[in-house]
Order: sequence, then structure tokens, then C-alpha cells
Amino acid sequence: MRRVILMTLLAAASSGAEAVQSSYSCAAQNVYLLDDKGRIKEDATLARNMRGERFSVDMMTGRIAGERIPAFPAVKFAVLSPSGKGGPFRVYFQGYNYVSYLEVYEHQDGGAKPFVLHDGESIYSGFCE
Repeated sequence: MRRVILMTLLAAASSGAEAVQSSYSCAAQNVYLLDDKGRIKEDATLARNMRGERFSVDMMTGRIAGERIPAFPAVKFAVLSPSGKGGPFRVYFQGYNYVSYLEVYEHQDGGAKPFVLHDGESIYSGFCE
């Protein structure tokens, strides 16, 4: 009986080690805005204020959540390109009066994966884990 209990506990513990990642945790490093001449330029003040700002994205639903990113509450979410398909993980999300788009370049080597997020009038880049 003890052997059966021990084997069950070992099997449960080892199956947890193979858990699949279900979300990304991301941190902004850079912030860009579109200027009056149609150029995308880094906004140093905004970048200083937002650098390190974190958000998470659910890899199954596309639901994104963060304290300051996204800038407005999102009400609709969609995964456009699921994780593990060989290209970037892509998510679309929508607020009441804006549309946002996130790409996580998960096919890159290493633990930290670069991302780009177009959120309203701002464009963020950084890394997700």
C-alpha cells in the first residue's frame, strides 16, 4: 500500500515538472510615438516613466493585463497566431475606442523573448518571459 501511495506521489510530482507555459510576463524597455511628420520616434520622457512597466498576456485567450499597460481597459481579445507555430505569437485586443496589437518573437533563442506592442498611440518594445 505504501508503495502505491509513493508511486502516485512521484508520478504527480514529475508530471508537474512538465507543465506548459500558459502566459507571458513582459516588461517595457522602450516607448515610441508618431510625430507630426509621420516618423516614429522614441519619447524619452515617456520611456523613462514606463521603462520596466510590466504586463502579462494569456497565451490561450490573448487576455492582456497590467497596471499601466495597456493604457485603457481591453474588452475583446483574440489570439491571431498561437504559440509554438514557428513564428511570432500574435494577439489583437480592443478597448472601447482603440485597437492594439502585440507580437512576441518566441522563436528567438534564449529565455527572454523580444516583443513589440502597438497600444493606442504608443508603441512599446521590450522582453517577455
